[in-house]
Amino acid sequence: VQAAPGSFEIKECAIGELVPRYKYEVTLEEIDEILGEYEDGPFIAGKSVSAADIFWAPFLERFAAHLPMLYAKLVARDGRFESLTAWYDAMDELVPCYSCRVKGRAATWQAVLA
Repeated sequence: VQAAPGSFEIKECAIGELVPRYKYEVTLEEIDEILGEYEDGPFIAGKSVSAADIFWAPFLERFAAHLPMLYAKLVARDGRFESLTAWYDAMDELVPCYSCRVKGRAATWQAVLA
C-alpha cells in the first residue's frame, strides 16, 4: 500500500495487514447515513448534541486525522460525506470544548499516529 504524500506508511496492523481503503469508505458512508436520518439537525439524534455525539466524537476525530495519512484523498471532512461534514462543522461551532479539547491540532494527531 502506497502512503499519501507527506504521510507515513504502515507495513502491517495488529492482525497482520492494513485495513483496505474501501472498508474505511464504507464505514464513512454508513456514519454519514446515520447522521442523515434526522433532517432537523446535524447531530446523531437531531438538532441537539447528545451523549451519542460525545461518545463518538473522539473516534470520528481520529478518522478525520488519520485517514488522509493512510490514503490519499480520503478525507472525512471534505464535503463528500455531507452529513458527516455538517456534524464536524456543528461540533466546531456549537460545542465550545470540542475544537480546543477533542479536535486538537492536526500536527499533534499526526505525531501521535505516526
